[in-house]
Amino acid sequence: AILEAPDSISKSNDPTTTGKRKTGRPPKTKKKQQSKQPSILQFFSSPTKPSSS
Repeated sequence: AILEAPDSISKSNDPTTTGKRKTGRPPKTKKKQQSKQPSILQFFSSPTKPSSS
């Protein structure tokens, strides 16, 4: 948590850091995670249904 606190402050205080941070992990990663999230949810739901039966 300590590492996260200063990280967040640095981002807000240093606009350059925010830009660099954004470039480091672009929306591509978020898009991938979002696409994967529903996939994983469905995958888990699929086996969970037959498993319950």
